[in-house]
Amino acid sequence: VVNLTIQAASGTPATIEVPKGTLFTTSVNGQTFTFTTMESYQALPVGGNYVANEVELCEGDIMSYTYDPHNVNDPEKYVIPNDNVDVTSLEVKVQTSTDDLSFTTFTKASSIIDITEESNVYFIEPYTGNQYRVVFGDGVLGKALRGGNLVIVDYTITNGTESNGADAFTYSEGISGAGSVSVTTTSNAAGGLFEE
Repeated sequence: VVNLTIQAASGTPATIEVPKGTLFTTSVNGQTFTFTTMESYQALPVGGNYVANEVELCEGDIMSYTYDPHNVNDPEKYVIPNDNVDVTSLEVKVQTSTDDLSFTTFTKASSIIDITEESNVYFIEPYTGNQYRVVFGDGVLGKALRGGNLVIVDYTITNGTESNGADAFTYSEGISGAGSVSVTTTSNAAGGLFEE
């Protein structure tokens, strides 16, 4: 977790957005790691600069994958196509169809209690090797996919425990309108794990 102090490149905008996917780097034991924001933050004006506090960074680059349209007669397994995925960073959206770009965000089910046939939830389970798959409801326990739905997953790929302890981050790219960015660490990197 970091605090950001941003100097505007020009002018005095009302706020400066720190978008999802803003990149930072750090080094641990001589190895460089990339960290990213998994959500957007607004930096507010403070004393001539712009400040965003409690910005959470996740190790890894954001990846995105869109599966073929759902076929009810031959459903896909929805295997995430990369190894070492940080499943805590997983975001799952279901787009209505290739023609209808509206989508619904599904959340990870933490238990089956209170899940109905209309609950927009998914389950995550280990697949082969170091991969995971996303499992959707069957229309009884969670909402079922409809024919033509497109499943879109965003996630990060992690180096596990290797970046734990990182305590000095440098802004890399992603903030439009930023002249300079100062990064102050409030909480060292922790919690990175390889899957069991």
